[in-house]
Amino acid sequence: MSELGEPAEAAVLQALHQLAGHGLLHESDSTAVDGTERRRSARALAEVAAGPALTLDEIDDRLASANFVVIGDGPLAEAIASLLVTSGVGSVDRLSEREGPAALAEGKERWVGAHVLVAPGSPYARALSDVNRWALSTGVDWMQVLPYDGHRSVIGPVFAPGQTGCYHCFRLRRRAAIDFHQEAIEIDAAADSGSVRRSGEWRAPSQDLAVAGQAVFFALWHVLPQDSTPLPLLGRAIAMGWTMVGPTIEDHVLYRVPRCRECGRARDTGVPQPWTAATLSAPTHAGTSAQMGPHDAEVFLPGPAAPGVEADTSAMSR
Repeated sequence: MSELGEPAEAAVLQALHQLAGHGLLHESDSTAVDGTERRRSARALAEVAAGPALTLDEIDDRLASANFVVIGDGPLAEAIASLLVTSGVGSVDRLSEREGPAALAEGKERWVGAHVLVAPGSPYARALSDVNRWALSTGVDWMQVLPYDGHRSVIGPVFAPGQTGCYHCFRLRRRAAIDFHQEAIEIDAAADSGSVRRSGEWRAPSQDLAVAGQAVFFALWHVLPQDSTPLPLLGRAIAMGWTMVGPTIEDHVLYRVPRCRECGRARDTGVPQPWTAATLSAPTHAGTSAQMGPHDAEVFLPGPAAPGVEADTSAMSR
């Protein structure tokens, strides 16, 4: 007020009154400046919290009691676990990709209320499918963080059984948006069999840290009341990439696949669907027919775009 002067006093007070009426003001803690990492995390979360205002002490307490589980091998999972500890959360359990899914299944009581993040060393890891099946059977939410593959890194979605698509839906949508569809099916099958191995690390440590930083901040939103501040990555994902002109960030929505073999509610119905598992005969542009196997038919692939209409190649929004 001292800077704006007396003429602006009425307008400033009116603005503060409006903000307070909508629960968008927080009490200042200037009398006790706390520079701990947890307090810094609480301040950052207070800026994005919606609905009824939480004090910094309340957010601090939520962080102190939050439990996270990080499943993954390699530097990305290590960076995520380290940043969670630095952020001041209550506990962080680190599990390997081989033992993690089994540990979740065997220790159900231990992981009650824990927030699960899966950050494998390879974008095509068996642990993703294993955790997906565990989550669908228990109803537990989990979040994926895929490492940079030379094209992009994917942060999210947060998979919520019964609310969003599952990891298998994610793979089906991804296949439908790429040109090498059959090869993608084979890669996914190899991943589920555990035959995909991570080669030597070729990503820059700074790239892993950039992805981990974004992933951890979004993961910390779990401590906020979900009825007023929903998770920004619930059924959504961010694709991060690096080009000659700088970083790129794209937002994608994951739509459920009705006939998904893992979570689709319509997978057992008798109503004919374009993605039925039965062998189909698909016409080609030459007027002949080409046989499509049962795996090819899992995804409905639209025909070519009409003249003058650009085809949608979004990785997850189709």
